[in-house]
Amino acid sequence: DHQNDFGVLLEDDVMFMMIQERLTKTEEHDIPPVPDPPWSLVSSVWSPRVKESDPRGFFNSYRGDLKMFEKDWGRACQMGMEHLVTYECERGFLRGADSEAFLNGEQANPQEEIAEVKAVMKEHFHVLFLIYDYYSASGFDGSDEGLQMQYGEYSKFIEAIGICDETGKLNRATA
Repeated sequence: DHQNDFGVLLEDDVMFMMIQERLTKTEEHDIPPVPDPPWSLVSSVWSPRVKESDPRGFFNSYRGDLKMFEKDWGRACQMGMEHLVTYECERGFLRGADSEAFLNGEQANPQEEIAEVKAVMKEHFHVLFLIYDYYSASGFDGSDEGLQMQYGEYSKFIEAIGICDETGKLNRATA
């Protein structure tokens, strides 16, 4: 009665026969390997970058870099950049102690100073990113993603640009 569950089955027993036959190689056929296609950026591991990166392409663009700078500037301001500039502006540091405006007793406008700091950062931001990449990569030990500058590399950076003296105090002459 269950025979219909499996379709029509043969009633005869199935028999397998094994025959041993020796095969001999008579001709040698060399099949050349299939050559790899030429390398292409579109078919490489970088192809997802077109869909996933901010510039929506393989390479960074000036417009994308400006967008990145504006985001980073906004983050810096959220972390207190504007307060730092305002504080240093009120102390007369940003004008420079030897500037004519400072010697005449004029107070700097903090909003103008913030705009000026932003303009200088924007002008040199490609170099700043290269410096950051160098120092963050030089401290990469495999334990993190390598996207952050470690304290040792930060110290090397501060020493290299001469912001602090040997005792670790801010060197206003070079800062």
